[in-house]
Amino acid sequence: MKKINLTFLLLAFTTLSFSQAFQAEIAVRTAATLSPGEIETMSIKVTNTCDYPFIIGKSVFAVNMHYDGSTNAGQVFNQTIKLPKTLQKGESYTFSNISYKSPIYPGTYPVEISFIWGNRVISQVEVINFTVEANYEATISASALSFDADNTVDLNFKVTNSGNTGWPDGATYSLKFELLSSPSAAPKEDKARFDFTPRIFEKWDLDPGRSEEFNIPRFKVPRVSGSYKVRVHLLMNGRTFDAAGNFRDFTFKVGR
Repeated sequence: MKKINLTFLLLAFTTLSFSQAFQAEIAVRTAATLSPGEIETMSIKVTNTCDYPFIIGKSVFAVNMHYDGSTNAGQVFNQTIKLPKTLQKGESYTFSNISYKSPIYPGTYPVEISFIWGNRVISQVEVINFTVEANYEATISASALSFDADNTVDLNFKVTNSGNTGWPDGATYSLKFELLSSPSAAPKEDKARFDFTPRIFEKWDLDPGRSEEFNIPRFKVPRVSGSYKVRVHLLMNGRTFDAAGNFRDFTFKVGR
């Protein structure tokens, strides 16, 4: 029994000593604040701090990036990059210009970065909290700008995500109309037709470059002819959407 125990202890000590011999230190250089949808780069310096070389070929030594959060990032932050050369004791190698495309959705993404040997982590684990800042942009366009007076028409608009940031999931969108100027002869009821907030709400999931239609059916065109200058705002969840290019001014021509 004593011999068996002694053999077990020797094996455990040998395994522990062997695993502790392969150690490394990493130093990460990267920007933690990112713009959405942009190509970013980082560098990771690996130093062999043990008494043995990291010999490539029989074993796989690699830098490992791991993110286990929301699906908004996809696989952007999950990368394994192999060490391309044997690293002797005390030597360093820098993985430079590691490139990736930042997520299009704003938020904080904690990413674990380490150096691995096979499936085992042999360096300290650096956690970088990447923050993608919101940078919303919107474009509003109208399909028609001239109408016959005292007519009933459909007002059709197109709303486009013209930036690099994906718009918030599950939000509701609508338009608000603000009359800026009108013909001097236009009565109050004519002015009110271009100064209102339709009770129409749309749920859009707009990634960069995508567009959706916003339609106002059976719109009553004013009776008085002339030019009606209108500012159209995009609302999100009932409030002005904080996006560049959000509102746009249109001049609607009403004639007979």
